[in-house]
Amino acid sequence: MNSIRKWMWIDYVLSFVRLFFYATGIIYFISNPAEMGMNETLFFLWFFLCIAAPHLFWNPRYIHDVLFAITEFILIGSFYIYFTFFLKTPTGFTLLMMSALVIGFIARKHTLIFSPIVLIMLTACVVYLDGAFVDILNNLFVLVMLFTFGYMFNQLLSTQSAMKKLLEENEKQTTIIHTQNKALEQYVSKVEELTLESERSRIAGELHDTIGHIFTSVIVGMDAVIYLIDSSPETAKSRLEKLRSAAKTSLQEVRSQIHNMAREEEHVSLSTKLKNLTTEFSEYTNTDVSIQTTGQEYPITRSISIILIRCLQEALTNAKRHGEANKIIVVLHFNPSEVRLSVHDNGKGQEDLQFGFGLQTMNDRLSLVNGVLTVKSDERTGTQLTCIVPIKEDVYENKTNVS
Repeated sequence: MNSIRKWMWIDYVLSFVRLFFYATGIIYFISNPAEMGMNETLFFLWFFLCIAAPHLFWNPRYIHDVLFAITEFILIGSFYIYFTFFLKTPTGFTLLMMSALVIGFIARKHTLIFSPIVLIMLTACVVYLDGAFVDILNNLFVLVMLFTFGYMFNQLLSTQSAMKKLLEENEKQTTIIHTQNKALEQYVSKVEELTLESERSRIAGELHDTIGHIFTSVIVGMDAVIYLIDSSPETAKSRLEKLRSAAKTSLQEVRSQIHNMAREEEHVSLSTKLKNLTTEFSEYTNTDVSIQTTGQEYPITRSISIILIRCLQEALTNAKRHGEANKIIVVLHFNPSEVRLSVHDNGKGQEDLQFGFGLQTMNDRLSLVNGVLTVKSDERTGTQLTCIVPIKEDVYENKTNVS
C-alpha cells in the first residue's frame, strides 16, 4: 500500500539503525574476506544493492510497503540462500533480523500476511544445514518477535497520529461552533434591540397622544378650581364634577388604547410574521433562508401562532448552530384539517439524532395544541423538521367564511 505521508522521527531512527546494522556487516566481511566465498568486488556490489535498493520504496517522500517487502525479501533473501545453500553457513540468518523489523514497522494489511509466511519459509531453510529443531524454532521466534515489535510500534504511532488529527478536527469544529454561536447571539441581541427600540418609539407616541393630553387637561382644570374654591364654591364643585367625568372618560380611553396595542399584532398574518423572522435571521447570520406559503391562508388562534413562531426560531437556531447550514427552506402549508410548518436545511445531519432541550421544548409546546413534531436527519441531505397542528373543520369553515 503506497503512502504519501512524511517520515516521522521513528522512520529516520530506524533507517539509521538499518544502515548502521549493515555497515557493521560490511566491516565484518572486510575483516573476514574468507566468509564471502566469491570475488570481493562482486560481493560488495551485491551487498550495496541489498542496502540501497529497498530505500527506493521507503524514503521521506514515498512509502510502498508491498514493493519494499518484495525488494527486501528478494535481495536479502538471495543473500541468505547464498550463505545457506552454497557456503553452508548460518551467517546469512543475521541479515534477516533487520528485514523482519523494518518490514513489520511499515507493514499494512497487504503485507501483514505474506511477510511472516516468507520469513517462516526462509527460516525453514536452516534444515539444509542439519540444524537442530530447537535452533530452527529459536530463529523463527526471533524473526517473528522482531516483525511483531515493528508492527506494534507502527500501530502505536498510527493511533497517536489519528488521535492528534481527531483533536485538531475537534478544535476546528469547536472554533466554528463558537463563531456560529457568536453570530447567533449577535442576531438575537440585535433583534431584541430593534424590537425594544421600535416598541419604545411606538409606546412613546401613544403616551404623548393620550395620557399626556389627559393629564394636561386635568392639571389645567384643577388649577382653575383652586382659584374658584374660595370665591365661588358651587362653580368649583361643578368644575370638579366635570373634571372627574373627563378623567373617567380618559381612563377608559387609555384602557382601550392599551388593549388595542396588545391586540394590534393579532391582525398581522402568520405568514407575514414568519417572513419577517426569516428575513431578520438571514440578514444577521448571513444565511440563505427562503420561505413560501402554500394553500389558502386563514386566521389561526394566537396560541398556535406563537407556538409555530417559536418552533421556527428553534429550527433556524439549530440549523445554524449545530448543522452549520448555509441554506434553509421554510414552507408554511394551510389545508382545512391542519397547518404544517416544514424547515429543511443543508447542514450536517445526524443519523441517530436525539431530542435535546430545544427540540423537547418544541415538542411539548406542540402537544399543548395536539400537534406533532417529526425530525428527519441525514448526513448527506441535512435535517428536515416538520410541525403539524390540527385544525377543526368547523373552525376552518367559519374563518374562511368570515374572511
